[in-house]
Amino acid sequence: MPTKVLHAHLAFWTLAAVTVLAFSVHPDCLAGQAVQWPLDMHTVPLAFPGAVGFGRYATGGRGGEVYHVTNLHASGPGSLYEGIASSRPEVPRTIVFAVAGTTETQSAVFTGKANLTIAGETAPGDGFCWRGDLRFNGAENMVIRNLRFRCDPLPDVVKWCVFFDGSQHQVSDIIVDRCTFSWSTDEMLSFHRAARVTIQYCLLHEWCRCFVASNAAGKSAMSFDDCQGVTIYRNVMAHTPWRAPLVSGERFQIYENVVYNQRDMAGMVLAGAPGRTLVDTQVELVSNLRLTGPAAEIAFPSGANLQWLQIGNAYDYGIGTNSIYTSGNVADPDLRNDQLDLVPARLDGEFVARPVPWTGHDPAWPPLTASTVDAAWLNDRLSSVGPFQGFDAAEQRVVNDIVSRSDAQMTECTYLGAPGFSDYFPLNPLAVGGYPKLQSACGSSRAGISQDCPSTNRPTICRPCWAQTIWRRARWRR
Repeated sequence: MPTKVLHAHLAFWTLAAVTVLAFSVHPDCLAGQAVQWPLDMHTVPLAFPGAVGFGRYATGGRGGEVYHVTNLHASGPGSLYEGIASSRPEVPRTIVFAVAGTTETQSAVFTGKANLTIAGETAPGDGFCWRGDLRFNGAENMVIRNLRFRCDPLPDVVKWCVFFDGSQHQVSDIIVDRCTFSWSTDEMLSFHRAARVTIQYCLLHEWCRCFVASNAAGKSAMSFDDCQGVTIYRNVMAHTPWRAPLVSGERFQIYENVVYNQRDMAGMVLAGAPGRTLVDTQVELVSNLRLTGPAAEIAFPSGANLQWLQIGNAYDYGIGTNSIYTSGNVADPDLRNDQLDLVPARLDGEFVARPVPWTGHDPAWPPLTASTVDAAWLNDRLSSVGPFQGFDAAEQRVVNDIVSRSDAQMTECTYLGAPGFSDYFPLNPLAVGGYPKLQSACGSSRAGISQDCPSTNRPTICRPCWAQTIWRRARWRR
């Protein structure tokens, strides 16, 4: 059975927990309860060092028990599934890992989970991957870090990698950091009716085209439907049809993201929230980059849409007003030279341009800073996403695709029901090499820290050598 220990043990493996032990904190944090807004910034610690945005004060399992993942089983004692399923909101829990690898295929639905941290950075070796789809019907005060979530797609079955559904139970105070999401047949990461959410330093790649019979899916990267207070920060989204991301609701910060090889429509899409009357939907779109790939060129050979960054009431709900602050958003629409040729990204749709951001002027908006998009910026974005342990084979391949502006392992297809509308996306994971084998580089571990391999206490980021070089991409030829 997994061992449960007191929070004092956390000082051995997470700096965020040391913050709790060393400093005076808000009593709600110690109790494992979602913090109430507005906050006293002098008494509330961050979820972990480097947390930003609306979800930065989620406390997760801080101050509670520790559950150890000791196997890759789909369920049962020592499994990740059991660690989540057996958690109780009244007892904060942190899940740590004594094993690396990919779980057995599973679909899981959890209801009413709260005060939970899943600390993937504690996994030894190559890290940990959940294979299958995961749904939370209600989730409060959760911290999810350094994990891979990969679907096992089936023909004509709608699957998300992870879906947070707030239609029946509250979803709030969620932060997802340095995770990878891939191979869904709908969005890879989706939130419905959520509040105070941050998605940062994540890699989302390769929507799978096996859902074709009704031509109804293919929505790809991220969606935030009827949400309030969302930060989407420094993520990379590659090989997706659209929705990178789709947002609807109120107060969105979309900062310093990279979108590559999106088929059509826009790099970023704002839609009104169906069923609600909104006076004003507020979005900050700052320093984002859209890189054209072969999918867009084949869908629009004349060059139309290649540099679009569409903001507006895309689905014509006909309610509310979209107020947008935009700054420093750029695109590179040209595949055929060796330079990063940036042009201002065009915004299309209905919106009211705001001259100054809310961030820095409205205390309800968390502070964020932005950098100018250039070659060094792109190298930094590509080298900083994904799990702490470093890229696995699939992640490395996708990053290489972005560098070379290609998708060498994909083949052209035509959607059923839409003759001539071609894409370059994989049919299933096997078409792009399958699920990488994640290995434990060292022996067994205690609380997720290998006793035989001290380097796992602070893993070295294994990133490609090009991250320290000047950006240069290879030519792509059809």
